[in-house]
Amino acid sequence: MSQGDSFFFMPKNLFLSILLLGISQNVLGQVYALDSLKKLLQRPNLADTTRILASLEYAFEVRYTQLDTLPEVAKICLQKAQQIKFEKGIALSYYIQGVWFSLKANYEKALELYFKALHLAEKIQYASCQARIINNVAIVYYYQKRFNKAREFLYKSLKINQQINNLSEIARCYNNLGRLDFEEKKYLDAIQLFEKAIQTTQKIKSRSDFSIYYCNFAETSLHLNSYTAAVENAQKALKSALKAENKRMIARSKIVLGAAYFQLGKFQEAQKLLDDGTQAIRNINLEDYIVGLEYSYKLYEKLQNFHKAYDLLKTYKIMTDSLTNLDNYKVTLQKEYEYNENKIRMEQIRQEEQRKAERKQEKIIRVAFIIGLCLLSGMLFFAFRSIRIKARALNIISQQKQEIEQQKEEILQQQQELLGLNESLEAQQKNLQETYQKLKLTTEELGKSIKYASHLQALILPEPALLKQFFNDFFIIYLPKDVVSGDFYWFSPIDKQKAIFALADCTGHGVPGAFMSMLGSTILHELVTQKSIYNPSQILKSLNDSIVRILKQDQDRNHDGMDISVLFFNKQTNCIETTFAGSKSKMYLSENQKFTIIKGDRVHLGGSLLEKDFTDKTFYVSYGSIFYLLTDGFADQNNAERKRLGNSIIEQTLQKYAQHPLEKQKEILLALLKNHQQNEKQRDDISFIGLKL
Repeated sequence: MSQGDSFFFMPKNLFLSILLLGISQNVLGQVYALDSLKKLLQRPNLADTTRILASLEYAFEVRYTQLDTLPEVAKICLQKAQQIKFEKGIALSYYIQGVWFSLKANYEKALELYFKALHLAEKIQYASCQARIINNVAIVYYYQKRFNKAREFLYKSLKINQQINNLSEIARCYNNLGRLDFEEKKYLDAIQLFEKAIQTTQKIKSRSDFSIYYCNFAETSLHLNSYTAAVENAQKALKSALKAENKRMIARSKIVLGAAYFQLGKFQEAQKLLDDGTQAIRNINLEDYIVGLEYSYKLYEKLQNFHKAYDLLKTYKIMTDSLTNLDNYKVTLQKEYEYNENKIRMEQIRQEEQRKAERKQEKIIRVAFIIGLCLLSGMLFFAFRSIRIKARALNIISQQKQEIEQQKEEILQQQQELLGLNESLEAQQKNLQETYQKLKLTTEELGKSIKYASHLQALILPEPALLKQFFNDFFIIYLPKDVVSGDFYWFSPIDKQKAIFALADCTGHGVPGAFMSMLGSTILHELVTQKSIYNPSQILKSLNDSIVRILKQDQDRNHDGMDISVLFFNKQTNCIETTFAGSKSKMYLSENQKFTIIKGDRVHLGGSLLEKDFTDKTFYVSYGSIFYLLTDGFADQNNAERKRLGNSIIEQTLQKYAQHPLEKQKEILLALLKNHQQNEKQRDDISFIGLKL
């Protein structure tokens, strides 16, 4: 008997009890709670069609607690449904596969499966399934920030569910419409929709989504400053989540409830809830984890536990700066200091070994960076010392004032002592002023050093005049996050017909990132101009080997390096031969109104020696074609709602304006970035380059 057969015909099989899944609460024409579905599936003589629908029914109720079981169970249900030609089961199996891909954020694959299921459901006039699928299509559009499209599909789903009186799905439609209004800051409209979802769910037996609706209601109440209502609904959400054993909603409800108590000034209650919720959500949902961190550091700041507040604020900053690196929140201030010290020592060793081979300009830049780092360390030392001195002086002044108030009646007898105290205060104030002046001077000198370092870094970038000799037209957007940048672009003409161009995004930004950019530029110069290596994949391989060797990464555990794109151009009579290789990067090509995305290898340079070679992608394009290169800082820039700009908007913009002059395209891209970013701080170095031959 096959695996699929044992699943459907052995009700006591452990595999069955673990892998039960579900679609919607009205798939079988009636509402089942989780316990009822378990009992139903344990019946020995249950029909195959009923077992398929009940298994899929169960899945939707446990999709947040047993997510990774969905693919296998959907596969088994699909095989059995196809075997017995059960079209309802086939449609719902495709749907469950789409649910799994959606929860895993693979929205393209999720939409493919949803529409596959929808076409079959429409063919067999399976109304409840149609409504369910349309609802989930809307959810995918919601996550893609296509809110108008999401709202259109939600109203389609709501209309069908109202026609067939599917209360559980009507409630979910109201909830999802509420989330759309919440994202658009229409909080009063959102509250009304969440109320409708709760009221509708109260009419049915199965209430597994109660925690979601109450939690959404509570979170929206926070934005309306209705903190009492937020507490009441967050408590209901927590109670429902505990009953359903929904770990994510338990943690999220605690965070929202803790935030409400914080706003009400109930700091002790808030502390327990925020600590538990934030810790529990840490490995479940990043956005909820960031919300927990934000309220937690504000709470500990109110409780005057500044050390704890600083640690939480640091973790919050790390999480918001880098959504792609979830391990950064484990890094402490001491480890960062040791990390910087190790980089300085390795750079000093590398300078000793290569001093005779390096150009004078490179020596000056490295020395400038070392001096800058030393000045920065000195500034931090004096700043900390100044804070301690000032705090001690303020404490003494406070004590003296208290004594003066208590001893007003004896002021004449103690005049001599007060004069002495005043002299002491004047001396302390003088010392504070001197310390302040020293700190101010140190800060100014450090600023000058970093500004000069920026000037030196600019010297290694290609001059526009050099680029104009080879390219017909080009634009360069180069926006460092700090004074100096971890991004750099590099160009080397080989002869009148051939040239190499590269754009790199080094680990980190600011002074550490600029240090890596200098290292990368130096190695590229050595590989191309001294060793005459022109093949892009070989350049990447040699660049990685050099980074590992210079930073001694085979002995240390650091993974510093860079993501980089390398292009080789060879002008021929009627076309341009182009070879591209990339490390965790991609480029865009616009040729004759055709837009193409060319991706590099998903391998990061630095950290270890590579076993496989990089891939060269060679193609021939006509003159007038445009090549676009960019680092991830452009797409990763967030707005006030902490939402990324995203690659899709960039690609749509490039396709729309590819026929415009490159200078005009630059203006459009900068306007796109500014309109999205608004008043938010720049989160990473940004580079965007267009080249036309």
